[in-house]
Amino acid sequence: MSLLLILKTIYRPAFADELGRAASLCTVSAARSGEGPTQCFVAVRERPVERLVGAAFWRLLTSAVGQVEAEFEWAAAAAYTEAVEFLQALVAEVKKQCPACERIAASAWLPEGHPLAATLEAAGFAAAVKRHVYGAEAKVWREALATAAIAESEVLTAPTGGHFDELRALLCGPALRPAELAHGFQTAGGESPSLFDARCSAVLTDGGKVTAVCLANFSRGHLTVAALHATPAQSDHLLHHCLQARDHLAEPLSLSFHLDERDPSLALSALTERLPVHNGDSSLRYEAELTPHLA
Repeated sequence: MSLLLILKTIYRPAFADELGRAASLCTVSAARSGEGPTQCFVAVRERPVERLVGAAFWRLLTSAVGQVEAEFEWAAAAAYTEAVEFLQALVAEVKKQCPACERIAASAWLPEGHPLAATLEAAGFAAAVKRHVYGAEAKVWREALATAAIAESEVLTAPTGGHFDELRALLCGPALRPAELAHGFQTAGGESPSLFDARCSAVLTDGGKVTAVCLANFSRGHLTVAALHATPAQSDHLLHHCLQARDHLAEPLSLSFHLDERDPSLALSALTERLPVHNGDSSLRYEAELTPHLA
C-alpha cells in the first residue's frame, strides 16, 4: 500500500512557484504571447519529495469563425510513462474551465511517424492537419521574380497590427492559429516556422483593403513562408519583396513553404510550374473535438 501511495500521480493546475520548473520542462515561456492568458497544468508524482513529471501550457483563443478553441504545448520527463493519462486529464481540465470550448489542439507540428503521435492518438487526439514543406534556392527565385508587377491601384506594405482582423479572416484555420498570428505582430521574429517576422513579410492593399498576403520568417539565411494568400500574379511580387535584404536582414540563401494540404495555394502551384522546387518532409498537427459545433 505504501508503495502505491509513493507512486501516485496528481494532475492539477500548477501553483505559482511551479511555473519556472514547468517552463523548463516544456522549454517554452511561462507567459507566451497569445489572445488570452496562458495557464499551466502539471503532473506531480508523490514521493517523499514531490516531483514534477509533466507540464502543459494552454490558452483559449477564438477561431476565425468565432469558435472557442484551446491550444497547448506540453512535455513529460523522460522516465514518465503515463503521458496518455496526463493528456486526458488536461482535456478534462479544459472542459471544466471552459464548457464552450469546441476543440483542443497541440501547437507543435510532428513529423510523420513521430513517437509522440501514438501517445496523442491514445489520448483521443487525431491528426487534423497535414502540412507539406517545399524548398527552393532563393537566388533562382529572386532573379526569376525580379520583373514582377502589381496593379496600379495596389499598395505593397509590411503587415501591422492594424491588419490583424483582415489577415485573421483570410488566413486563420487549423494550420495558422489566431494566437500565432497575434504573436507574429508582438515579436521581431521567432524560431518556429509557424511564426512570422513583419520585416520579411508583406501585404497588398487596394483602397485600404488587404487583397493578398505573404507571411514569412527569416533565420540563419533561410526564409520560411508560413502563409500565402494571393493570386499567381500577386504572389510573384510579394515573394520577390520578401526575398530582399532589409532592416538588417541579409538576403535569404534558401526558402521553404509550409502549407496546409487542406488549403493548397493556387499561387504556389503556379510558381512551382515555372520555378524549381523540391518536396521536403510532411508534418501533422493533432487536435481533439470537445463539443460538437452547432451551426
